[in-house]
Amino acid sequence: MCFAWQSDDRVDALFKILDDGGSATTQEIGGYLMELENLIPADDIKRQKKLLTLKCWNQDSDNEAKKNLAVKFAIEQESIYASEAPSDTHLELLLCKGFYLQETKLFDAALVDYNKGVKEAYQLENPKLIADALSLRGSMLSFQGEFATALEDLITAQHLYENLNLTYWANNNLHQLATSYRRLGDPQGALSYLLKLEQSYLDNHNPDEAMDTNLQIAFALEELEQHSQALEKYQSSYQYWKNKNNPLFQHIISVHLAGNLIKLGRVDEALSYLLTAKEYLKIEEDNAFSFMHLHFSQAYLIKNEPQKALEHLALAEPAFKISNNHRGLIELYNQRALVLADLNQWQQAYLALSHYTELHLEQDKSSMSMRTTEMRTRFDVNKIEKENSLLIEKQKQKEITLQALTRNESLQNIIIVLVGLILLIVSVFAYVQLKRKVRFKQLALTDELTKLANRRHCYAKANTSLKHAIKHRIPFAIISFDIDHFKRVNDQWGHDVGDKVLITMAGICTNLMRKSDIIGRVGGEEFLVVLPNANKEQALEIAERIVTSVAQAQWQHLTPDTPQTISAGVTSLTNETSLAQLLLKADQGLYSAKSAGRNCVRQV
Repeated sequence: MCFAWQSDDRVDALFKILDDGGSATTQEIGGYLMELENLIPADDIKRQKKLLTLKCWNQDSDNEAKKNLAVKFAIEQESIYASEAPSDTHLELLLCKGFYLQETKLFDAALVDYNKGVKEAYQLENPKLIADALSLRGSMLSFQGEFATALEDLITAQHLYENLNLTYWANNNLHQLATSYRRLGDPQGALSYLLKLEQSYLDNHNPDEAMDTNLQIAFALEELEQHSQALEKYQSSYQYWKNKNNPLFQHIISVHLAGNLIKLGRVDEALSYLLTAKEYLKIEEDNAFSFMHLHFSQAYLIKNEPQKALEHLALAEPAFKISNNHRGLIELYNQRALVLADLNQWQQAYLALSHYTELHLEQDKSSMSMRTTEMRTRFDVNKIEKENSLLIEKQKQKEITLQALTRNESLQNIIIVLVGLILLIVSVFAYVQLKRKVRFKQLALTDELTKLANRRHCYAKANTSLKHAIKHRIPFAIISFDIDHFKRVNDQWGHDVGDKVLITMAGICTNLMRKSDIIGRVGGEEFLVVLPNANKEQALEIAERIVTSVAQAQWQHLTPDTPQTISAGVTSLTNETSLAQLLLKADQGLYSAKSAGRNCVRQV
């Protein structure tokens, strides 16, 4: 015999297991879902909705046909609950739909759902769902090379997961964050995160996640040109998935293993792995499929078979384009230029080299400026409305009070006291909710490290000030500056010292600002100063004062014998109509200052 309260306890326990993540196998998860179906009554609407979202996230998607069925299921369920938006149920189904659209390579459609999901999560003020939405969007954008938005999303999600003590999801997100740093060109920084993450997974008995992290460590080691160490990691991952009888993962890893063997000069071994993988990997596995044929091309070129090398590049290119993999296309165009040159097809080689240069410059620009056009599609968090859950709570308490009065009029005096206590509790709850709202708003607008305005907030304030200046025809200027040779600080003294340099830099600049000025950290070592009602002469004077103050500051305790300096670009409003135009001019000034030897100001 099972009492209702016992069933409820078991249901809540199963929900917690599934929400917290962990090492449950696919078979175990299927058993939990079946048990929940048997335990939850049909009229328990709240739990039935929760069960529906869990079913969505745990659809079988091992192959393309099953992925398409998962998309169909998610689309049908999301449309059913669309009228409830914003709600936890609709948001979970919306994000689930975006995830399966991403799995089927419909990246644009997935991004639309992720953007809607982020907006709805902020409306609900649910920190777990905010983190989930940002982590999903950031992971996809990182894979596509859109690092500006990706890093902002992943860093914010990381803070939320850690504050909520959600270790499993924090580790998953940290994995994506470390991978983003590696893709952005900081494999050493990524490696330090990945080694800690791998140990955490091992300590918590999550072998699959640990092995996935092991693969990312191999990528980072390979980018650091530590090919022998990378080979050991690749081989351990290959053997692990082979022992688990997972041929898909086994052959995907064999592609990366082959690429590393080519760099070690072991071309015949590489071809052996690639030929085996070729029998298994199809274009549906676009990432592995594309790199497989790229590595085939590299191997055949080394073996003086350029025609074969060219044929494999033709197979790799459409697969890279399916997944919008810019990094892969950069490698492909460079390889194509080498192959065509070997075939003495100089005009085609020049065209391939032009494509390579164009994509490479685009990628470098994204990495340096951290300002991408996706800012236009970002939602405005200041306009998000909050759902008033306190009114619902008050209504429930009123119903309880009225029922008590109806049952026994003689208890009116006691009920009055109870109502007073309830109002007090509601007031305390309202105060707590208000503090939470303020905390989340601050988190959304403030850079965690320097306590300056983050890029989103800084750009929003700058846009407001610019519109005011244009409307009233008053001066307006901005200063864009970054720390000279900041990478050397991280490389020589470590990221902890680098963080302290950023904090000190923020303090110096803040002390030099007027009350009306706005200063924000808009990139790794990049800052933006917004100067309302300042003409070009005043802006230039402020910029020179900042440069001088930084150069004369005491840096001995942080970077001995290496004083820190900055380079700055200054521009003022003339006939521009958008912030993007002013930012471009300021960046041109910044690049001119760099070219002039750094530690100086240039005005455009």
